[in-house]
Amino acid sequence: MKSINNIIKYPFYRFVDYILNSGFFREAFWKSSKDLFQSYCNENIKYDLPSCYEDLNHLIQSKTVSPPPIFITARFRSGSTFLWQLFRRLDGITVYYEPLNQNRWFLNKGYKTDPTHIGASNYDLEYRGLSHLNEYYNFEWTNRNLYMDEKHYAPDLFLYIKELITCSKGRALLQFNRVDFRLAWLKAFFPEAVIVFLYRHPRQQWMSIQIDGPSVPKNYKLNKKSNVELFYLIHWAKDLRNVFPFLEPEGQHPYTIHYYLWRLSFLFANTYADYSICYEDLVQDFKNTFKTLLVNLGINFQNTVIDELENLNKGSIRFSWEKYAPNNWYEKKEYECEKVLQAFFLKNKL
Repeated sequence: MKSINNIIKYPFYRFVDYILNSGFFREAFWKSSKDLFQSYCNENIKYDLPSCYEDLNHLIQSKTVSPPPIFITARFRSGSTFLWQLFRRLDGITVYYEPLNQNRWFLNKGYKTDPTHIGASNYDLEYRGLSHLNEYYNFEWTNRNLYMDEKHYAPDLFLYIKELITCSKGRALLQFNRVDFRLAWLKAFFPEAVIVFLYRHPRQQWMSIQIDGPSVPKNYKLNKKSNVELFYLIHWAKDLRNVFPFLEPEGQHPYTIHYYLWRLSFLFANTYADYSICYEDLVQDFKNTFKTLLVNLGINFQNTVIDELENLNKGSIRFSWEKYAPNNWYEKKEYECEKVLQAFFLKNKL
């Protein structure tokens, strides 16, 4: 019996050894999981060239961008498309819609607009003539390495964003929905940029992210076979759980994951964003809210233009979340999330 086991076992071991030492396997494994093993260079390294070589030194001279670009950061279904439309109608600004979107607007394929984006048209208009951006674009930007700190190595992303800014006519504005936890990186690599954060009430936003599918049952728990979309919610949780372990989706209700991400997004923006704007304020008190934002951004405007833009305001404050579950259902889950978050960030207990 022992000899039979050896006959089976040793060829199997040799096969496994062959696979593990295979160049193809090691390369495939590296490409699929390299972000898990990333290490950082000594940040004290001085990035200089010999001063006597004038023909080389211009390569590393920093160039101040004037006026500074604007980065809008917001979670999905928070009103960011509405804000994009407002800026798009101002003179002297090139407004890029979701630069990291997997549709790659610069290929100008004429994508149809989402019917819930009232008044929106031509997502790709500002990208026309920029097909060369495909040289830098990486599909992994949409669902991997969603957390990037100041030291993260992402040269293609840097060059991609820099090219968008360079190619803009007038001031560049990039409206992002995938940089919630990349703000530290953006701040480090584009220090001149002004970051604006847009947020919406988490309960009503929860109702909005269910728009593309059936309503999630109140007693639902995520498992390995779960196939709920909810605007990439579970994809985000699975990528970010390496940084925030409480985002492990299995066994949790999707609203819990949604609230964690909403709360973390706010915490990061509160740390790195220059200005924050509430969707409910933008809808209810449009003129004062938008005017204040424009003043803070140093954008000149005429009151008549603001009057015209107000016609785009089709939003309303809804409380459809009350139809999904009673207040105490939400409060219980939010309270538990807050306890976990405070423990994670070494805050006092509730």
